[in-house]
Amino acid sequence: MPPNRSERVVDTALAVSMSWVWLVTVKSFEAVEAWQQFREATHIAPIRDPAHYEELAALADRLIEEIGADQNHPLADLLELVGELIRAYDERHYAIPDAGGREVLRFLMEAHSLSQAQVPEVGNQSVVSQVLAGRRQLNTRQIRALADRFGLSPAAFFSTRQER
Repeated sequence: MPPNRSERVVDTALAVSMSWVWLVTVKSFEAVEAWQQFREATHIAPIRDPAHYEELAALADRLIEEIGADQNHPLADLLELVGELIRAYDERHYAIPDAGGREVLRFLMEAHSLSQAQVPEVGNQSVVSQVLAGRRQLNTRQIRALADRFGLSPAAFFSTRQER
């Protein structure tokens, strides 16, 4: 079976990365030519569209398979670079707003099509209503119970900003 694109990219990246030290000493036009060849072979550049994002995500998956837990693997730095490109794109396009317990509870209820009466971890319908309206805060017991139910860290219910 012929190697797939991500395998070819890993092989090419390894070959190109081995000569990267050499690039530091070459003349400017040679560096530009080498960079263009590297970029064309690997498509490693700032992510500008969803298709490129998916391509680099697949490359990251392939690199993770190749590298495993070996932090000294020759491709570990390449994985870090690809990961940073993905992280930067995620931050620009998929920012996660800072949400407090009330917003997280509301989101979970909507995502799971739950009514106020269907979250006994918080209390009866009246208590849930008060929490959602901001008249009550979630307490530690409620947060632990909700975290267990939805498979979340209790930290998901805390915000870095003050809830109103």
